[in-house]
Amino acid sequence: MFFLLFILFIVSCFFMFFLVSKNVLSLLLILEYFMLLTYLMLCTFVFLTSSNMMMGFYYLTVVVCDSGLGLSVLVLLVRSHGKDFLFFNI
Repeated sequence: MFFLLFILFIVSCFFMFFLVSKNVLSLLLILEYFMLLTYLMLCTFVFLTSSNMMMGFYYLTVVVCDSGLGLSVLVLLVRSHGKDFLFFNI
């Protein structure tokens, strides 16, 4: 039951990622939502297998570093171009 719920949330996250790709900040928020979902899946797996919880802390450390890097790229983009919109010339 929980596995199907996680799959539903992940599919909705992918749909949001591809449908709401107008500015960088919304994409970063959707990526953080995806990271939170994978963390919840990891915690559920660790709880069900009675494994070591340190893997969750390592994962959270990487996610925080990824968030900081994404925000720094967003600030750099806004300072250089003056806006955070993405335009794809296809």
